[in-house]
Amino acid sequence: MKKGMWMLIASLISLSMMTGCSDSKEEAQEPSEPKAGEPTSFTTVNDVEGVTMEVKKDSISATGVTIVFENTTDEEYTYGEDYWLEKKVNDKWTQLPILVEGNWGFNAIGYQLDPHDKKEWKISWNDFYGEMEPGDYRMVKSILLTFEAGGYDKSYLAAEFTIE
Repeated sequence: MKKGMWMLIASLISLSMMTGCSDSKEEAQEPSEPKAGEPTSFTTVNDVEGVTMEVKKDSISATGVTIVFENTTDEEYTYGEDYWLEKKVNDKWTQLPILVEGNWGFNAIGYQLDPHDKKEWKISWNDFYGEMEPGDYRMVKSILLTFEAGGYDKSYLAAEFTIE
């Protein structure tokens, strides 16, 4: 009887520890393959208090921008090279199609955004999206807050800009 009780307690402890290692944000928010004109699936963006992403105004062109990340928190965040471009059509954000056919992807690398730090990242989207026409756009990027226990929170940042 003692052995059975210890097994039950050990099982419950193991189960409670596993729930702490999962991603607490919704992963269904990330689109798998954007299609032209499809409404955005990013319903929650810019919800990380103290972390911002903006477009450097003098960097905007039809083929790219420079993004400025700022972290005013005491936490370290990580971002990668992945991003999505969306265009405002009839006051709604719509996903832009990726023009590359076949196998493609972004470099799987993580860039550190240290506490109380600011970083710039220059992006050329010509290979993936082509040249943009005049209009209102936004770039959406994922950002991770990693925990010492091995889990993470994934959030999305968005930066709006206009191509004239």
